[in-house]
Amino acid sequence: MIFGAASSAQFIMRKNAKEFEDEFPEAARVILEQHYMDDYLDSVDSVEEALDLITGVEEVHKRGGFQIRNWTSNSKEVLKLIPTEKRTRELKDVEIEKELPAERVLGLHWNPNEDCFLFKVEPKEIMEILEKKAITTKRKMLKIVMSVFDPHGFLCHFTLKARILLQEIWKMVSGWDDKLEHSVNEKWLKWLQDLRKIEGVKIHRCYLDDNTERKIQLHTFCDSSSKALAAVSYFRILSYQKIYSNIVMAKSRVSPLKTLSIPRLELQGAVLGARLARTIRENHSIPINRQYFWTDSRTVISWLKSDSRKLKPFVSHRVNEILDISEENEWNWISIKENVADEATRDNINCEWSELSRWNIGPSFLRCDEDT
Repeated sequence: MIFGAASSAQFIMRKNAKEFEDEFPEAARVILEQHYMDDYLDSVDSVEEALDLITGVEEVHKRGGFQIRNWTSNSKEVLKLIPTEKRTRELKDVEIEKELPAERVLGLHWNPNEDCFLFKVEPKEIMEILEKKAITTKRKMLKIVMSVFDPHGFLCHFTLKARILLQEIWKMVSGWDDKLEHSVNEKWLKWLQDLRKIEGVKIHRCYLDDNTERKIQLHTFCDSSSKALAAVSYFRILSYQKIYSNIVMAKSRVSPLKTLSIPRLELQGAVLGARLARTIRENHSIPINRQYFWTDSRTVISWLKSDSRKLKPFVSHRVNEILDISEENEWNWISIKENVADEATRDNINCEWSELSRWNIGPSFLRCDEDT
């Protein structure tokens, strides 16, 4: 195996797991499906299942000459049964009965006590700019924006505003170390003030809070403006006890510099939404009973119901891609007021940071008793 080569490490690990598939079927499955490089991330319903998997995964890796270590869990009962030397460095000197320290999980910050994801920022550089001890340049601005690691898009309705601003600066053809113009700098300082608030944001990891019989729907909202396009997806969980919804993932991007009409941008947003829903379905083991797509563009709905052969190539290609991923009857029109994706495509809307904000749990109609 070539030292340090990601492809070689992945190949050897998977080959080793397949060799012991018959003897350790469940452990081999999670090594093949739940490992990311040399990290293992999984979720089970009981302490017994967790311990069986830990034992099985350790044994399979051991037979290939690998030692898996740095275990952590949000279950103190599980942690007590893991030898101290096998726990993460942060847990070796901590009393399990007390509050557990936050951990880094695949680049994200995770609080095991509340089982939620957190976000951290580097305050020193931000405060220097806010207190006018340092000037803002395009280089510094890009560095701060890219330092917010958010692969699931939980904060994309906020970070997209800075990316729109970066595009505005790019159009000005300024140098990397030139001072920003006053009008742009004012917007940037306001965004930085809001950036400090993200340390209070909590995104709960668990979608389902019980094991009762339930139906799960996937709702994806799409929107576009002259500045950006975005899509955000929610699980709507229906059980006999209650109906609730949670954000799953979001995706956004700034509009291309080449001018496109709003209907075409809305179609691009619909493509983004269809791709997002496909990614969620393919990467979740949770059974999804039905999926819905929502857009506030009647033109997009009309195009999806038309014969694609009669449409212009730009529209036809994108309509065909959407209908390859989804069904025509899964697409619905929604008003701009109800479309939650609209929060990400406007740079003049203030972000809400509470756990029960519309962005985190979706629009109110997702939690109505009537079926959608």
